[in-house]
Amino acid sequence: MSSLNFFSQLFGGLKSAYGTYELNGARRSDGKAEGKALTKKGEVTSELFQKHLNGELSLGIVPIMEDNNCKWGCIDVDEYAGFNPLIIIKKIRELKIPLFPYRSKSGGLHIFLHIDGVIPATDMIDKLTELASRLGLADCEIFPKQRTINVKLGTIGNWLNLPYHNAKLTTRHAIDDNGHSIPIEDLEKAVKPYVIKPEEFYKIKVEEYKDEDELFAEYPPCVQNFVKNAVGEGHRNEALFNVGVCMLKKHGKDGAWEDELGDINKGWGDKAYPASELKATVIKSLSGDKNYNYKCQTDIARKYCNQGLCMKRKLGIGKNNYSFTVDSFQKINTKPPKYILTIDKKPVRLTGQQLCQQQLLKTELFDWDIVWKTMEKEAFNMWLNYLKSMQTDVEGYDFTDDDKDEFQYLFRHFLDDSQVADDITQTQSDYIYSENGSVFFRAEVFKKFLKKDGNNLKRDEVKELLIDNGAEYVRGHNGYKARLWKVPKPEQEDIKERNVKFKRELPGFDPDADQNI
Repeated sequence: MSSLNFFSQLFGGLKSAYGTYELNGARRSDGKAEGKALTKKGEVTSELFQKHLNGELSLGIVPIMEDNNCKWGCIDVDEYAGFNPLIIIKKIRELKIPLFPYRSKSGGLHIFLHIDGVIPATDMIDKLTELASRLGLADCEIFPKQRTINVKLGTIGNWLNLPYHNAKLTTRHAIDDNGHSIPIEDLEKAVKPYVIKPEEFYKIKVEEYKDEDELFAEYPPCVQNFVKNAVGEGHRNEALFNVGVCMLKKHGKDGAWEDELGDINKGWGDKAYPASELKATVIKSLSGDKNYNYKCQTDIARKYCNQGLCMKRKLGIGKNNYSFTVDSFQKINTKPPKYILTIDKKPVRLTGQQLCQQQLLKTELFDWDIVWKTMEKEAFNMWLNYLKSMQTDVEGYDFTDDDKDEFQYLFRHFLDDSQVADDITQTQSDYIYSENGSVFFRAEVFKKFLKKDGNNLKRDEVKELLIDNGAEYVRGHNGYKARLWKVPKPEQEDIKERNVKFKRELPGFDPDADQNI
């Protein structure tokens, strides 16, 4: 098989959109190269892969396909200053995990899990999340970033820059276990032992940490790691704090939590705190009357975090302390723009108004089983700035005049088919209500009409169809509280009646005469 064919099959993904990245020559303070990322609607062809290998463009592929399957996943290790990939590669091989490393465009590491076939993207995400936590890479990005997508509505997923850009002179190459680069012509031979069948994927298991303590299995993943692996200066206090919280949950305030914390600290050998210093710092900070929670957002805890697993454990964070993760933020360059906010691998499509008003955002996220905790105004504005800093643009998904005309035609039929209410309260009985040039109705009523018309759309697809065509979601009107959609009433079309002429003619028989039948 040619290098091009093998490469395009190995890194195959979504076929209807792709990404490009243009470096601008600048670097961030941490050494990462800066540039402009753009998502484009268009067929992913072998010519694009060839241009990538030739160095004519930098190609990014979305791993999740239209059917929500994928054939690869990746842990994006975003470390630069003093970064040594051999430490990670050694750990991967010791754990006997079929992962394969490539250098990234910015000098980090892309650790791929290649599949000979396809598996659901949601399974790939769960597996890589588990592996990343054990490898101390849980703070790294994981691709796919979405569990499901809907290409027709513009939720197309996030792409990853491929290796071997300008293959003959590339710095984005696969590396072997000794850190040596693998040229493109040798890639197939080098990677094939690590390309696994779907049935092999489901057999991947990392040996769990073992301990004589029966409750050890109920510790948070980060605490399990801290118990078994010493943490050096700079993060030692943060690590021992979480261990201390775990011991408090295990023994209670009047129990032997201080003693077990001290024993774990001693087990760190030359990296341990002196007993007096441990008492004056960590133990003192946990000796108040309040209930203490784990510090999940510290750098060291995030490296080993697995919130989904931690919630289920007896000594874990519990559901009340779960915090969502923002995976990506995309702007679809339609008129007006739409936004895709991916939280906990769920892509949520939003308008600018929904993003900027917390109550609207809270309602929308709640429909996706995400509970938003209201922020102070200043904190919320900082969060919006954070989203803008990570924003990537998506082009080619604007709605044409034909699309809008089709909706207007459909909506007129909906109005003709519906019963009109005398009062807005009757919208709860599946009526529509018209006032001052606007029509109010429940989404479910429109959904039923579409189904009867042969368009069996899902609830979210109905909502997106309405939003894309200027509908506004309201929580009431003139003092009446209800969740309704408000759509400008279409202008009455001036349809001329057909000019039908009737011609009177005598029949070819006498109707009064007797007929022989």
